[in-house]
Amino acid sequence: MSNSNSDNLFNGLIGKALNEGINSTNEKNNSAAIRLFLAVAGILLFVGAEAVKIVYRKNFGIKGINMFRLIICFLCFLGIGILCISVGLSGEMENKGYWFTDSSFVVCGAAYVILSFYLLRKGILERIKATRNQVYTEFTGEPDLLNFLKEYGWSRNKIQYLAEPGYTLILGIVLAAYNPLAAIPVVFCAISVWAHAVLEFVFLQNPFQPNIQPQQQFEQPQQAVKPNRVNTDF
Repeated sequence: MSNSNSDNLFNGLIGKALNEGINSTNEKNNSAAIRLFLAVAGILLFVGAEAVKIVYRKNFGIKGINMFRLIICFLCFLGIGILCISVGLSGEMENKGYWFTDSSFVVCGAAYVILSFYLLRKGILERIKATRNQVYTEFTGEPDLLNFLKEYGWSRNKIQYLAEPGYTLILGIVLAAYNPLAAIPVVFCAISVWAHAVLEFVFLQNPFQPNIQPQQQFEQPQQAVKPNRVNTDF
C-alpha cells in the first residue's frame, strides 16, 4: 500500500470536513451535517490506526509516519485525558450512582495524558532516526512489541492486521471492566485498524500488499507498483 495514496485519501477527508463544516452552518442543510459526521469519522479512523501503528512498531521510513496525524493523535489523547481527569475530580459519577468511581476517571485520564506524550515522543524520535539513517521510504514499520509472534510463524501482515488491533481490543475490554466510558477510545483504536483497512481497500488498493523493507528499497531502484488485490503475505 502506497502511503502517499493513503495520505491523499486522508487529506481529501480533511478538505471534505472543512467544506461540509462551512455548509452545515446553514440550518436547512441537514445533509451537510451528515456528510461532516462521516468525514470526521473517516479522519478519526486514520488517527486511531496511526496511534496503534506507532505504539506497536519501530523502524519506520521517513514517509511511514504522518506527522499531521501524529499531532492529531497527541491532541485527541491529551484532550481525552484532561476530560477524564476533570470528570473524576468533579465527583459527579458517584453521585449519580454509577458503579465505576470518580478515581477511575482520574487514573484513566492520567494514563491517556501519558499515552499522548508517549505517542508524540516516539513518533518524533522514529522520524529523526529515519532521517539520520536516510530511510527515504514509505515503510510503515516492523513489529516491535509483538515481534515474538514471528517465532510462531506469524507474518508481518498478520501481526499488523490481526495481533496489533486484537491485543488493543483485549486491552480495551479489560479496561472496560474498570471504567467502560474511559475504555471507548482504546476499543475505537482497535476497530479503526480494521475499518481503516476496509476504507483503503474500497477507495485505493489492497492494504495487505506487503511494504518493501527499508533495506530492500536501497538495494534496487523503486518502480511504480500497480494496485494489486491478490498478491499478499497475509
